[in-house]
Amino acid sequence: MNYKLARIMAFIVHNGYTITDPLRLFDSLMKNEKETYTLEYVAVEKNTVFFELNGIFGFISFVGAPYPFTQLDGTLKYAWHWPKVDEIIRNHEQQVLINLMTDLGGHTQLEKSILLSKLVASVLKEIDGMGVIWASSKAMNSKQSFIDQVEDIEEILPINLWVAFKFDKISDEESKIVSKGMELFDLMEIEMVENNENLMKTFEFVYSLADYLIRRGNIIKDGDIIDELYGKKVVAEYIDSTENKDCKVLKIKYL
Repeated sequence: MNYKLARIMAFIVHNGYTITDPLRLFDSLMKNEKETYTLEYVAVEKNTVFFELNGIFGFISFVGAPYPFTQLDGTLKYAWHWPKVDEIIRNHEQQVLINLMTDLGGHTQLEKSILLSKLVASVLKEIDGMGVIWASSKAMNSKQSFIDQVEDIEEILPINLWVAFKFDKISDEESKIVSKGMELFDLMEIEMVENNENLMKTFEFVYSLADYLIRRGNIIKDGDIIDELYGKKVVAEYIDSTENKDCKVLKIKYL
């Protein structure tokens, strides 16, 4: 699916909520003093709230079933930063699907991601959700981590709310850092092999690179020297993905 053209979604896992006043789901968002939002239309049909927010049509659907466990097993390794994520996720009972669809305002994908993040945080506060799964990347974050990062979203982009990262062990000496979710922004995923001793410091570099590309677009070309790490030049290379053979990735390597 081309998420850029179709929709942008997130799931909240929780243990039950009854819609009494649908406007309460938007309460935290609409009371934000930093931005002004236009909520033109809100309607409820069964367990779904339909809305138009800043010219974007969407819905908040309360599903009386948990997030499919069969879709979790392959993605939990991307949630290494969330302690006890397996236990927490597997013990939830229901999910909420929040979907931004038709956009009449010509928003960029970054603008829609920011808006959806703020809306998800608002819903999280109302229903006391346990955590969030970002649909396009399966990035998982706890309730408090998600809310905290949205609070600072005007200054710091919450990349790990939208893009998941994992570490694949290659050997006792090396591992590969792999991103998942850059496609939402019409960008290639990032891969980089690094010595295990430097892995977390190099991850910070990869994370910053993802932030740079999401803000500025695909401006790094095949063969570009983009930085220097540990006294060595770092070059970008377009190669076939090891995760998805139909795609190219941005491989970062040392010269």
